[in-house]
Amino acid sequence: MTISQAEKLAPAEMTVAIESLCDADMLKLRKIAARYAFGRPFSFDELLQEAFCRVIDGARNCPRDVSLVKFLANVMRSITSSWVKESRTQPVHLAVESNEDPDLDPMLNSADTTRTPAEVVADHQEALKIANEVMALFDDDPQAQLVLEGNMGELTAEEIRELLEIDKTAYATIKKRIRRRIDQHYPDGRKS
Repeated sequence: MTISQAEKLAPAEMTVAIESLCDADMLKLRKIAARYAFGRPFSFDELLQEAFCRVIDGARNCPRDVSLVKFLANVMRSITSSWVKESRTQPVHLAVESNEDPDLDPMLNSADTTRTPAEVVADHQEALKIANEVMALFDDDPQAQLVLEGNMGELTAEEIRELLEIDKTAYATIKKRIRRRIDQHYPDGRKS
């Protein structure tokens, strides 16, 4: 069954809806974006921005009876899936034997031939599992989650402080809180 245009939010309505998202909803969206972007060649900000662009330009239409956060989460999931599929079809640069100076061409001999694709996938899955475990430790601490997401998204400390609108002291306090909770939860380190 297809949804009629009257049952969907128009692009102008989507713009207003996105602009009126509360801080808690934006936190949820950033958290979702960080989870989808973790370990990927794109940042959570890029993913979230792409989702906003697609709904505002009308490429994706939100049904009126669906929560905007849920809809945007599904859009980000779809975008991630699409980007991952595209990256699999991109040409892969393999290491080659060469007598030439490797400094002349940075692509020469750059591939890691010691790991199989299965090992790379296993490592990625383990990294996602660990990230989800750590994020779950801070379900009651949205600031700590944002700092962690920023770190996972490879943001600098300055970018994270700017995003959270906090100073260096507050940032250091949050980082200490994160370290303490992780140390409490994993006193002997994380066991596989």
